[in-house]
Amino acid sequence: MRKNKLAMMVLTGLMAAAPLATVQASDSWEWAVTPYLWLPTVTMDADTNVPPGGVSSDTAFADILDDLQGGFLFHVEGQGEHLGMMGDVMWLSLGKERDFSDFSTDTQLDASIWEFAGVWNVEPTRFDGLEVIAGLRYFDVGLDISFDPVNPAYSTVDLNADKSYSDFMIGLRYIGNFEGKWGYVLRADGSWGGTEGTTNLAGNLTYKTENGAWAFGYRYLTTTLKADNELANADPSDNLDLDITLSGPIFSYTWYFK
Repeated sequence: MRKNKLAMMVLTGLMAAAPLATVQASDSWEWAVTPYLWLPTVTMDADTNVPPGGVSSDTAFADILDDLQGGFLFHVEGQGEHLGMMGDVMWLSLGKERDFSDFSTDTQLDASIWEFAGVWNVEPTRFDGLEVIAGLRYFDVGLDISFDPVNPAYSTVDLNADKSYSDFMIGLRYIGNFEGKWGYVLRADGSWGGTEGTTNLAGNLTYKTENGAWAFGYRYLTTTLKADNELANADPSDNLDLDITLSGPIFSYTWYFK
């Protein structure tokens, strides 16, 4: 996962530098750079047949993750009269310890989500009105779960899953304005392919400044992942199903420039 984090940081730097290099060759485009803060409540359901402490049937572990340990979030996009592009990088590190009746769990999840998409402005005004988004969403997920049975006759079991997923993404965004400096942004998109399906919804109020805009709102993202069960005694065909949901307030500031 350390290599993946390093690669993510390099990609982020390239994403930030690319608009600055391109804008000199294309003065007709406008650009927006947005670092943002997302404070989600995170829940994960993991369905597996790990049997520590005598659990012999499939067991669902709900809400075993909700402690944010670190994060990095960055968005950049550029638009011409009708066409544009956007890129987004999000890395989150999450962990939690939890006690069940027969065993306890110590869970660590490192996840990065990268997006790259084209944007079609239905109206020619940049960063305004209805827009169609289509592109790729890439997940890189590292999961470690340690099962510690209450019964000392059973040994601790460690489950590790490290996998990446590539999805085709399509959605809509609407940027509107109230009177004065206030406005709003609504976005809804879905992606499919490597994942079993991902839904992303967000709504923000915006307040324009001289060089950009503040935004605050709410974001909801849920996805279902199939991870290989890497236990030594596991059936290779027995996958680990992960249902991950992130939802919570989001804050950002966007700089606009040509």
